[in-house]
Amino acid sequence: MIARPSCATLSGVEALLKQHLYGWHGPLLVNQGFASHVGWALALPLLGFWLFRQRGLLIVSAAWVLYALFRELIEEPLEATTVSDLVSRIVPVAIVVGVQLLWRNRAARAGTADGPSSSP
Repeated sequence: MIARPSCATLSGVEALLKQHLYGWHGPLLVNQGFASHVGWALALPLLGFWLFRQRGLLIVSAAWVLYALFRELIEEPLEATTVSDLVSRIVPVAIVVGVQLLWRNRAARAGTADGPSSSP
């Protein structure tokens, strides 16, 4: 028979995963749901890019940043998690948009509009 882990072991594993997966734990950067924010902040702009290319990426990214600012600064009261929530929602979007803009500029300098050609 396979031994089942005790509740104490599961609680310890859960605490360990929360500490290392969810990000910062400090007086100014206390966080709940860091991984979720990062996941949505990456998924939505990339979905916009997949649907409508660069225009979709920029529109969905701008909408996500505005939503994050509204949600954290207006809809919810200011708390200890506000800074880390804003960082975890906005920085991934800024990275995706920055990479796309750099890639587009590099492709424009190389003389192609859509980046490297995919032909063999």
